[in-house]
Amino acid sequence: SVVRATPRDCELGKLQNMIRITTFAGRRVAVFGLGGSGLAAAHSLREGEATVDCWDDGAAGRAAAQA
Repeated sequence: SVVRATPRDCELGKLQNMIRITTFAGRRVAVFGLGGSGLAAAHSLREGEATVDCWDDGAAGRAAAQA
């Protein structure tokens, strides 16, 4: 199943100096691969008001995204 990032996924206290990616505001974006850079990209896109769908081949990556 696809993991959808929500506003609660990003706690700014944990992600200091995060750049919000606003280029995709109001658009739907997919992020494939939920390692460190994939999760950071998903969070930045979501904070920039994009709708983000995420996927990772590994169960651990999907679980990390849902946590």
